[in-house]
Amino acid sequence: MYFSTELNPNHTASSATESTWGHPTSVAEADTSLTASYLSQTRLGSDVMYILYLMIRLGGIAALCALSVGVFLLATGQPSTTSAGPPTQEPFSGSTDPVEAASTGGVPLGGALLRDVRTAAHSTFDRITFEFEGGMPGYRVEYVEPPIFADPSGLQLDIEGSAFIKVRMEPAAAHDPNTGNPTFGTRELKPRHASIVEAENAGDFEAVLNWVIGVNGRLPFRVLTFQGPDRLVIDVGHAVVATEPAGLPGTGGTPAARTPASGLALVVAAFVPPGLLGAFAFMRRRRAPEAG
Repeated sequence: MYFSTELNPNHTASSATESTWGHPTSVAEADTSLTASYLSQTRLGSDVMYILYLMIRLGGIAALCALSVGVFLLATGQPSTTSAGPPTQEPFSGSTDPVEAASTGGVPLGGALLRDVRTAAHSTFDRITFEFEGGMPGYRVEYVEPPIFADPSGLQLDIEGSAFIKVRMEPAAAHDPNTGNPTFGTRELKPRHASIVEAENAGDFEAVLNWVIGVNGRLPFRVLTFQGPDRLVIDVGHAVVATEPAGLPGTGGTPAARTPASGLALVVAAFVPPGLLGAFAFMRRRRAPEAG
């Protein structure tokens, strides 16, 4: 770049050495400052590109693999074991003591007629329902010891289960007293639920109706009654299984959660060594011109 004083006749030596801001800014000094600034910016950009180049070359495939594994571990980290358990369920409330109640009245002379027996599985208990026509009979529900005999034949009944609940209902019948035809023909049910595994008709004689429920252990039960239609309901609770502490080795609990520490370590391992080597090479490159 060349500046000539002939282009400006009013240009004097004093004006060439004075600055509006009070600092000497001759043409030669200004040109040197611009050139140094340009070279400095150019060299800085070149140094940055050189460091990046070294990091890519020095890291190579190992850095990319470590980075990929680190990101994967961070993305797939499991929640803590304290929040991994199933939602809390309301515990079943019942007893193993006998439950007894008299008839509500209004039952015909031949007894309330059994119209249906059905079972259903719920989250914390199994249910068996006896549905009647003609009113609600009296009942007694209790655990009994085997062997179980039918009434009035005295034949031994083979009912599945390790414990047995006898349901005695009177006045009640599972047949029409006028015709003798059954009002509920099924004599046994085998639902094989968690608590109730079988239920069988154990007697239908002289307005006394007996059913025996085979259950998986001496479990607590409760007795409920409903109307519209009249229903006698027995709920048998599920066996309570003791749970093991989650996350402990060898117990079958939920495994311990993975933390992001392993992923962060791999990410650091991917970038720190190439970065240090790149910085070392950069310092040597800057010192080389000074030594020459």
